Order: sequence, then structure tokens, then C-alpha cells
Amino acid sequence: MKREDWQRVYVPRGDALDVRVRRTLRTLGDAPVRRMNMKKGIALALCAVLALASAVALAAGLLFSDRVDVQTKAEQALTQRYGLTLDMLSIFHCSVDEAAGTVVYAPLEGASDTLGERLGTYTVTLGGGQATAVWSHDGEPVGDDLTSPVWDAGLLGQALARKAAGEEWFEILASEEQLAIGVAEEEAEALARQAVAQQYGAEALEGFMLEDVNLHVAGPEQSGVHGVWQYTVCFARLHEAARAVERYAVELYADDGSVASCMREVEDNVLLPGEDDGTEPDAAQAVPDVPEDVIALAREALMERYGLTQAQADAMALHTDWLAVDCDGDAPVYEVWFWLWQNPDGTWSAGDGLYGAYVNAGTGVIEETYYDNTLGGNG
Repeated sequence: MKREDWQRVYVPRGDALDVRVRRTLRTLGDAPVRRMNMKKGIALALCAVLALASAVALAAGLLFSDRVDVQTKAEQALTQRYGLTLDMLSIFHCSVDEAAGTVVYAPLEGASDTLGERLGTYTVTLGGGQATAVWSHDGEPVGDDLTSPVWDAGLLGQALARKAAGEEWFEILASEEQLAIGVAEEEAEALARQAVAQQYGAEALEGFMLEDVNLHVAGPEQSGVHGVWQYTVCFARLHEAARAVERYAVELYADDGSVASCMREVEDNVLLPGEDDGTEPDAAQAVPDVPEDVIALAREALMERYGLTQAQADAMALHTDWLAVDCDGDAPVYEVWFWLWQNPDGTWSAGDGLYGAYVNAGTGVIEETYYDNTLGGNG
């Protein structure tokens, strides 16, 4: 995935998306929610006052919470026994139970069933100075290539290398036969016209123009019957007096051109050519004033936590759109986010991705950390 692709996925657009994505990332580790139920301006003002009394705690050096320590030990155990790297673990959903001393890495929510089945689930139990790691696929045979029904660290590394080179998961998981396209775009248009004529009559498309031919991935329910590719062909005409667009949408399987669906729809209250919808752009979001020492501490903590070099840490760009502050009792807890992209051509390299740290300005403790290499999603 290139940098511009990553930005389209991760750069928030509007307050709702901003809050939703941050909250999603935070709950990946089942972290307790500290956000107080108060208006944002009041919360920022209160935390700003509290921060003045908390600066001393930040000079104590790096202090990680028990939660971070438990997760770090679990990662070390999985690296030692199974050869899993942080980049590999980044594509799993991590659940930490500090009281029980267990850490579970399960396939990400939204991952395809095929990917989840191949990855399996890793569980680490800590106790008595020991870390015991087990895998749901322990004892099962692992094949020599990515067609294997079970992926160990070696095969997962191969898959991630292909993902980093620009392939999507469905391309990595599918066979050559499933990825084959047996119908050209021009053929898809002709087949779609035939489907409309058969269902709605020979004159149905009179006055319509080709609006779009879109090749996309078919839904998972079709994967056992057809290949992964599907065309959606749309024909449309505009009714200016009624402010409506009439449209036929035909879905075709790209392996053999068979029709999946053929629908007629009308979209009302459309904008006419040249019209402006009259909406105002979103107001700029308030950005909390995060002290420079908090940002520096977060950067240093992430460098140590994830084994970054000084050059990588220095190259991490502050993600100002996601700066936030919560209140934990009498102390502000700052969310500080960075993103790292090292290649000038925008291609992914080891260590690239999204980093986050939650810094308690009252105690100086790094309460939570996150790393997402951005390779887990997008197909």
C-alpha cells in the first residue's frame, strides 16, 4: 500500500469519523474507556489546567503500565516460539486481560473467513515468571506455499510481503483460476444490455447512456461458484424536470458473464449539472494543546516499545488530526499519534504505519501503545 492509499483510509474526515476510528483503534485491545461525559471545550479547559500541575511527572523517565508490560512479554513469547514479528502481530486483534495474565491474538474483525482460518489464534498465558504460548493450529501440517490451509510465520511473512508490494488479500488468498477474468469490459456492457432487454423489454434502454462499468470483488457468498471478480454495469438517464436519475444496474460474474442481478432504480432530488448543494464545509476541529514534552515522551516510548531506530523515531510525523486529551481522575491523559512512511516513492517498508501512545501527564506512565502496519485491511 502506498502512502496516499494509507492516507485515504486513516486520515479522518469530519468529527464523527475521527472519533469512531480512534475509538475503534483503542478498543482493539479492549482498553477501558476513560473519556468523561462532558462537553469537549470544558474537558479541554479542565485538562489544560490540570496539565500545569502534572509536568513534573513527565521528567521521571519511561514508565509503562502493567497492560503494556503484559503485552510486551506476550509478543516476546510469540516471537521466541513461533517467529512472529511485530509486523505480523499488527494484523491481529489483541485482547489483554491483565488480571488473568492472558493475551489473545485473533484474526482481525472483518478479515475473510479464509484468512482467519489460515492465521488461527495465538494465546499467551503469563504466570510464575513464565510465558506459555499456544496456537490454535499447533500440531497441524503447514504446506510449502500460500495455498496451505494453515499459515505459520514463514507463510504469513510471504503474504505480508505481497501485501506490502501492492496486492490485496483476496488476490493473495485466491487461486489463479478464481482470479481469471473471462469477460472483457466491452463484452460486459453488451451482456448487461441483453439482461435489461430480457427482463424489462427490448425498448427499456431507449434514451439511456452508459454511466459506468466497474470491475470489483464479488461478495464472499459467491466465491465457491464463481471467481472473485464481478462487473457492475450501469445505464442512466436524467429527468431534469423531476430532478431524478433513472438507472439500470446489472451485476455480472466476470469469469463467465452470467447475470447475478438486474435492477431498475430511481434516484430523486439529485443535483442538476452545475448546481451547488449549498452545504458549508465542516468547521475546523479544535486541536488540544499537547505539551511538547508529552509529544517527546510519546515518541521516545514508541521507539523503545517497538524497537525503532533513532532515525525512524525522528521521521515519525505527528498526526495532528488525532491529538486528543482525556481526563483520568485529576490528570490529563493525552492521545498522541504518529505515522511513519520511510520510502520516498511511497511504498511500504518494515516499520511503516500508524503509532499511538496514551500518556498520563499526572504519573508519567505510558498507559497504552498501538502499532498498525496498515497491511491488515483493504481487501
